[in-house]
Amino acid sequence: MTGTFAPSDSALLLIDHQVGTMKLIKNIPLEVAKRNTLALAKTAKILGIPVVLTSSQEQNVQGPLLPELQGILPEAFAARIKRAGLVASINETPA
Repeated sequence: MTGTFAPSDSALLLIDHQVGTMKLIKNIPLEVAKRNTLALAKTAKILGIPVVLTSSQEQNVQGPLLPELQGILPEAFAARIKRAGLVASINETPA
Protein backbone atom coordinates (compact mmCIF):
# COMPACT_ATOMS: atom_id res chain seq x y z
CA MET A 1 0.00 0.00 0.00
CA THR A 2 1.43 3.34 -1.01
CA GLY A 3 0.29 6.91 -0.67
CA THR A 4 -2.09 8.31 1.87
CA PHE A 5 -5.76 7.90 2.56
CA ALA A 6 -8.19 10.55 1.39
CA PRO A 7 -11.84 11.08 2.30
CA SER A 8 -12.77 10.02 -1.23
CA ASP A 9 -11.31 6.53 -0.73
CA SER A 10 -12.02 6.08 2.99
CA ALA A 11 -14.93 5.40 5.30
CA LEU A 12 -15.39 4.89 9.02
CA LEU A 13 -17.69 2.08 10.11
CA LEU A 14 -18.87 2.16 13.73
CA ILE A 15 -20.64 -1.12 14.46
CA ASP A 16 -23.19 -1.26 17.27
CA HIS A 17 -21.80 1.44 19.54
CA GLN A 18 -24.91 1.11 21.65
CA VAL A 19 -25.34 2.02 25.30
CA GLY A 20 -26.07 -1.55 26.42
CA THR A 21 -23.63 -3.27 24.10
CA MET A 22 -20.75 -1.06 25.18
CA LYS A 23 -21.29 -2.09 28.80
CA LEU A 24 -20.06 -5.54 27.74
CA ILE A 25 -16.55 -4.20 27.07
CA LYS A 26 -14.24 -5.68 29.69
CA ASN A 27 -10.69 -5.14 28.37
CA ILE A 28 -10.67 -1.34 28.80
CA PRO A 29 -12.75 1.02 30.94
CA LEU A 30 -16.10 1.93 29.39
CA GLU A 31 -15.30 5.64 29.50
CA VAL A 32 -12.08 5.06 27.51
CA ALA A 33 -13.97 3.10 24.84
CA LYS A 34 -16.63 5.80 24.68
CA ARG A 35 -14.07 8.62 24.51
CA ASN A 36 -12.16 6.83 21.74
CA THR A 37 -15.36 6.21 19.76
CA LEU A 38 -16.43 9.84 19.98
CA ALA A 39 -12.91 11.01 19.06
CA LEU A 40 -13.01 8.82 15.93
CA ALA A 41 -16.42 10.23 15.00
CA LYS A 42 -15.25 13.83 15.49
CA THR A 43 -12.08 13.18 13.49
CA ALA A 44 -14.06 11.69 10.61
CA LYS A 45 -16.39 14.69 10.60
CA ILE A 46 -13.49 17.19 10.59
CA LEU A 47 -11.73 15.33 7.78
CA GLY A 48 -14.90 14.82 5.72
CA ILE A 49 -14.69 11.03 5.90
CA PRO A 50 -18.03 9.28 5.37
CA VAL A 51 -19.31 7.43 8.43
CA VAL A 52 -21.63 4.42 8.54
CA LEU A 53 -23.31 3.60 11.85
CA THR A 54 -25.03 0.31 12.61
CA SER A 55 -27.21 -0.86 15.46
CA SER A 56 -29.15 -3.96 16.34
CA GLN A 57 -32.30 -4.35 18.36
CA GLU A 58 -32.20 -0.85 19.86
CA GLN A 59 -35.44 -1.55 21.75
CA ASN A 60 -33.81 -4.45 23.67
CA VAL A 61 -30.92 -4.69 26.12
CA GLN A 62 -28.48 -3.40 23.45
CA GLY A 63 -30.15 -0.02 23.77
CA PRO A 64 -29.81 3.02 21.54
CA LEU A 65 -26.64 4.23 19.90
CA LEU A 66 -24.51 6.53 22.01
CA PRO A 67 -26.57 9.74 22.06
CA GLU A 68 -23.43 11.84 21.52
CA LEU A 69 -23.11 10.33 18.04
CA GLN A 70 -26.34 12.03 17.02
CA GLY A 71 -24.87 15.41 17.94
CA ILE A 72 -21.58 14.76 16.16
CA LEU A 73 -22.89 12.95 13.07
CA PRO A 74 -26.60 13.77 12.71
CA GLU A 75 -26.88 12.59 9.09
CA ALA A 76 -25.10 9.28 9.72
CA PHE A 77 -27.16 8.79 12.87
CA ALA A 78 -30.43 9.34 11.02
CA ALA A 79 -29.32 7.00 8.21
CA ARG A 80 -27.91 4.30 10.53
CA ILE A 81 -28.36 0.70 9.49
CA LYS A 82 -30.73 -0.97 11.92
CA ARG A 83 -30.05 -4.68 11.74
CA ALA A 84 -32.49 -7.27 13.04
CA GLY A 85 -29.81 -9.72 14.16
CA LEU A 86 -27.01 -9.79 16.67
CA VAL A 87 -23.26 -9.64 16.25
CA ALA A 88 -21.89 -12.80 17.82
CA SER A 89 -18.36 -13.94 18.32
CA ILE A 90 -17.90 -17.61 19.02
CA ASN A 91 -14.57 -19.24 19.74
CA GLU A 92 -14.70 -22.72 18.32
CA THR A 93 -11.92 -25.23 18.17
CA PRO A 94 -11.67 -26.85 14.72
CA ALA A 95 -12.32 -30.58 14.73
